[in-house]
This record gives sequence, structure tokens and C-alpha cells, in this order.
Amino acid sequence: MDALRNKFSPKLAAIQARIARAKVSVQRQQDQARNATMQSAISVGSAILGAFLGRKMLSTSTLNRAGTAARGASRAMREGADVTQAKESVASLESEQARLEEAFASESAALIGSLAEPDIKTLAVKPKRGGVTVEIFGLGWV
Repeated sequence: MDALRNKFSPKLAAIQARIARAKVSVQRQQDQARNATMQSAISVGSAILGAFLGRKMLSTSTLNRAGTAARGASRAMREGADVTQAKESVASLESEQARLEEAFASESAALIGSLAEPDIKTLAVKPKRGGVTVEIFGLGWV
């Protein structure tokens, strides 16, 4: 049983480490997506306010701000796709971990099944006359 544990423990430890790294990556991607969304919303808002409150409705600076806001929105969408990809990576690693745990359970069940109780038979053995020795003899009186 120890050999079976020694066989599967490094694999399970490696998978668990990869899952932990993938979860950190998901968190980082979510933070980046949230920041990109916030930044693009601020850019769009400043472009709209600049267009309405500025001197000219359609100036070069207003168009440049709108272009920057559009690029920020596309970046936010890419970050959202990265979050989805990172979550899929975590899900695939967790399924791989479940598969390894299932393989360990099946192999340990097979090992336990192969260790069935042995057939024990009773056998009567008669002592031989020369095989009995008396080491200590005592007599007690009450």
C-alpha cells in the first residue's frame, strides 16, 4: 500500500501545485479585466464629456480620445477572454486531479481485493515422546 501511495503522491502533489498556480492566474486575469473595464469606461466617459463640454463637437483631440476608448474596450474584451481561458485551465486540471484520485482508488481497491484472507486449516500434531522436556518441577503444599 505504501508503494502505491509513493507512486501517486508526487503526481497528486504536482497537480495540486499546478491548480494553485492556475487559480492565482485566474485571480490575476480577473483583476486585469476589471482594471481594463474600469479604464475603458473612464476613457469613454472623458471622451463624451470632452465632446459635449469642449469648444468643438468633433475635434481631433475628441476623435483621438474616442479611438483610445475603443482600444481600451477591445483590451477589456481580450482580458475577459483570458479570464475564461484561465478558468477552463483550472477546470481541466481539477478533472485531471479527479482522474488521478479515481485511479488511486481503483488500484488500492484491487490491491485490497488481492489480499483476501488465507485459507486456514487445522492440523492435529501429536507430540513425540522424546520431544518433551521438563525444565522446572515444583511441588506446593497448602
